[in-house]
Amino acid sequence: MANARILLISLLGFPMLALAADDVDISVGGFVRADIGFGDRYGDAAEEDRIGVSKTALAVTAVSGNNSAVLVIGAEADSVPNSNNLGDVGIKDAFIVLDKFLAENLTVSLGAQPLLVGLKPNGYPGDRSINTSIEYGAGGAFAVSNQAGPSVIANFSINESHDIRFGFFDRQGYNNDVLNPEGSSISDNLFIQWRGTNLGGSGVYAIVAYEMIYVGGAANDSDDIVAAGVGWGNEVLDLSFEYNMLGSSINATADDESYMIAEATFNLSDDLLFYLDYSMADEMDFTTIRLGTNFYYDKHTMFSAEIAEDEPAIGDSISSIDFRVSFDF
Repeated sequence: MANARILLISLLGFPMLALAADDVDISVGGFVRADIGFGDRYGDAAEEDRIGVSKTALAVTAVSGNNSAVLVIGAEADSVPNSNNLGDVGIKDAFIVLDKFLAENLTVSLGAQPLLVGLKPNGYPGDRSINTSIEYGAGGAFAVSNQAGPSVIANFSINESHDIRFGFFDRQGYNNDVLNPEGSSISDNLFIQWRGTNLGGSGVYAIVAYEMIYVGGAANDSDDIVAAGVGWGNEVLDLSFEYNMLGSSINATADDESYMIAEATFNLSDDLLFYLDYSMADEMDFTTIRLGTNFYYDKHTMFSAEIAEDEPAIGDSISSIDFRVSFDF
């Protein structure tokens, strides 16, 4: 056990062991998601089924005073042929958080981290539904809610109901245009987002966001993303609608793209919920439907089942039925 503790702390990148007892509090958390699925979503090469671990993550957080460091290590490993799911372990996020930085209500984070743009940017694809919807990249669409990377982000809390999140990031190595080899700059990638939570004590939540993101190409330029969403929830029901507008060069569409995402959650008890999600990309002419249920077997273990169907512009619909066991700690 002592060796495991030494290894864990050494992953943070500098000798934390001597400080851990007195100066730094270290916590460990994470999850494992074991999945099995059937349907034409998984293709003939996989005999239209899959089994494995869709995502596993280990998060280590070290805290000293108002400052902390976060390291997330993750992997995927399942039977569907894909270069991303061979079980290779990698660092997903690594960043430093400066809480109450220069002001009581200002938090600044620096490193490789999620941008958290959108109404429900839950951190990982599969956090809400087993199969991703448009805002998480279904159908090859640009994943507005799943953006992450090297960035500097500030979160300013106006009060308990209103927050402003803003920052800049980079997409180095993204430009492959040999005629214009200049790449992305931090001045090409900016975002700002207002989020309201339980507005007026009504259960209403909302976001409005603007993002400028580098797209490269011959123009060596950036394009725009605008997002707006609103939802309402209580202990039993949660309903939300989100709209994303993306400049035409982001998804390589003829005109500017529009995403529409509608989600409903029904909490039948503390242990059982059902969800129904619909999303559509207008220019790509691609839609997704997700109908699923989560049952909390105990405090840390959840069983999930989902029926999912995608409707692409060309070709037959893509469907599957999936089952999952999740353990979080």
